[in-house]
Amino acid sequence: MHNHSAPSPSISALTHRATNNVTPADKQLARLILAASQRVPFYARHWRALSGRLASMQFPAQLGELPVVQKADLLAQPPEDLLDRSFREHRLSIEKTSGSSGQPMEMHKDAASVRRRSLRFLRALLSCGYRPGQRLLIISTRRTGGLMTYARWHYADLRDEELLQEYQKVRPEILYGPLTSLLQICEQARRTGTPLHRPTAVISTAEQLMPAQRELLQKAFDCGVGDFYGMTEIGLIAFRRPGANSYEMASNDLLLEFLPSDDDPYSERLIVTDVTGGAMPMIRYDTGDFVLRTAGPDKIIREFVGRRVDSIKLPSGMAISPYRFTMRLEALPQIRQYQVVQRKDMSLDVYFHSDERHTDTIREGISTALAELCGELPARIHFQKLALHKVAGKFRPVESELRASA
Repeated sequence: MHNHSAPSPSISALTHRATNNVTPADKQLARLILAASQRVPFYARHWRALSGRLASMQFPAQLGELPVVQKADLLAQPPEDLLDRSFREHRLSIEKTSGSSGQPMEMHKDAASVRRRSLRFLRALLSCGYRPGQRLLIISTRRTGGLMTYARWHYADLRDEELLQEYQKVRPEILYGPLTSLLQICEQARRTGTPLHRPTAVISTAEQLMPAQRELLQKAFDCGVGDFYGMTEIGLIAFRRPGANSYEMASNDLLLEFLPSDDDPYSERLIVTDVTGGAMPMIRYDTGDFVLRTAGPDKIIREFVGRRVDSIKLPSGMAISPYRFTMRLEALPQIRQYQVVQRKDMSLDVYFHSDERHTDTIREGISTALAELCGELPARIHFQKLALHKVAGKFRPVESELRASA
């Protein structure tokens, strides 16, 4: 079990600074926590053990003493108990999470929070090469207001079977969408022999972008490929510019913490606080994602390496993080694509694709990796061009059907 109330070993604060100086950002965080303890019933209960100390605690230095908030904690509450009472009379927009952890959740957003998230998204687009007036094609499940109403922003439904046709029609300078949809356009172009329009940049989102997939997109679209990491609960959190090897924070309003992972000594759990608060404050929210950071004093995020609910479970009760599988399988020469799926009976199905000349070598390499990582689990290895096993429409290179019990 994770010790959710243990102090954080690392906090990426609102700015890179010494923590012994009280800044306006620190005061804003302290105000947010005190307001949430008084006006949000969930936090009043969640922090009950600390209620007598909150006013005298120093933030962010003592932020780690507040218990982490899990998605399951929020799902267990009556919806009204998650809202700041001062927003009860406001008109709020509602957006559902994807449900990739097993159950979707409704997020209530006030107008100011929606504007801040939209501007955060726009600033990241500008950092990745977008310029006002350029054609932008967004592949999504919903049409959004605000910035989407500006001229030359186009929308395509990711459920559309003919995304290639819409892409070629719009001919965008910037293409933005879930990784699976971007790969779908590439596959349709390859299958039909259609020369792809060349954009200025392609930006992948919603799914883990593996090096081999980034290379495929770069070759197919003949341009740089960026990556946006975010979630419905928080909005955009971090982004990687085309050609960059690490991620940048999307906003100074977000405070990131990195906690040790029980499943993997190499990666860390990502915890996020949105210091601006809003109608439904998210304070020390466990994203459920593992991250890998660079060495050195800055320790910048290098990769997002899978979700905790997709850790592979062993009969002993131990769990193996997705990153340990990706680290081993990506090291196999000539492997083009792979996916590891843990079934409900705990057995594994491993799908891979490569040049047929190398299938025996790769199959042997996969068998060796599985024996070392989880030798007690039965496993089946399949040579298959594209693994289409998805949770909530998202492709995951390591995926567990036991996620509901995670």
